[in-house]
Amino acid sequence: MTARTVFGYSVDASAIDWYGRCSTREAAIAEAPVFLELCPGDVFYVCRGEYASPSDHVPSAFHLKDWIVTAMEESLDDRNSMDDQGFDVKEGAFEELEAYLKTWSEKNLSARKWLLQGEPERIQFGSGVNGIAAGIEKESA
Repeated sequence: MTARTVFGYSVDASAIDWYGRCSTREAAIAEAPVFLELCPGDVFYVCRGEYASPSDHVPSAFHLKDWIVTAMEESLDDRNSMDDQGFDVKEGAFEELEAYLKTWSEKNLSARKWLLQGEPERIQFGSGVNGIAAGIEKESA
């Protein structure tokens, strides 16, 4: 899956928590002064980020193997099974399961957290005559 880009803002360039889930840098710049309750002259930071791809965080099916087989065998034990080993796992089964879980996660999950990409951009909120957008002055950090 292609990473989805997002823009957020904070009053601290080294912040752990960033606010906003804006689709463009300009939208983040417009939203920040209101959300952060800034006054003219206050500085804030805007940074690009990317939402995590759910399939990148699916646990390896190999690590799930013991849990899956044990749970299934315990189900047999509950029915007074007479054999120690309830299931044989076919070769390639866990690779197939992992591929399925990745596909399923991309279809059914969406990330709520995003990760910063690059350096935050320092912005000074000004007092423009034409509203918030006219009052933004970019400064080099």
